[in-house]
Amino acid sequence: MTESLTCIYTVKFHKLMISLLELILTSLLVTMDVEALYTNIDHMEGLDALSHYLEKRHPEQMPPSVFILQLAEWTLHNNVFLFQNQFFKQKKGSAMGACFAPNYSNLFMGAWEETFVYSDLNIFWTKSYGGEDISMILSYCGQVQKQNFFYFIHI
Repeated sequence: MTESLTCIYTVKFHKLMISLLELILTSLLVTMDVEALYTNIDHMEGLDALSHYLEKRHPEQMPPSVFILQLAEWTLHNNVFLFQNQFFKQKKGSAMGACFAPNYSNLFMGAWEETFVYSDLNIFWTKSYGGEDISMILSYCGQVQKQNFFYFIHI
């Protein structure tokens, strides 16, 4: 009885190894690290991500989603900071000290994951929750899909 079970598990193991070999031969291993996320989110793409998630709220939930989106847009387009006794208007990203920056950045990354991780790209995904490290295997996707993916990650 034990020998037959060993044999079954050996066959399963060999099938697993063959499938992993196929995965390795047809895939691309990708590792990334998000750098300075808060200050590098394009305003329109960040607001699109925020809008995407606000659409999932109950329409009567307060404050209204339209109001939240207007406040975020105003905050992003009117961020001024002081550097070496000079004032500058920040044209990209959110301010590092802005109260909404962590949630805004998380929503942006959530939309990114929905677009590229949980899509038809067949990606195996792992993420370090202690930091911003990302590892994935792009598998069984065509050249155009890979090019679109690489274009998007170089924002």
